Amino acid sequence: MELVKKGPETFTERFKMMQRQLNLLLQERDELEKSIKLVKRKIAYYEEAIKSGNTPVFYVCEKE
Repeated sequence: MELVKKGPETFTERFKMMQRQLNLLLQERDELEKSIKLVKRKIAYYEEAIKSGNTPVFYVCEKE
């Protein structure tokens, strides 16, 4: 027999819980979409730089 974590008892409580979960997921999706757009812009920038032959060298400096 499995033990199940007890949740909200009424449909109203469960409904509110599901709404909160949906809102959190929608916020997470919005943040991911923003990140995806940023990465796509960076990719387009690098593609254009490569096509034009303008490929700078990036140096990483270590802190002492």
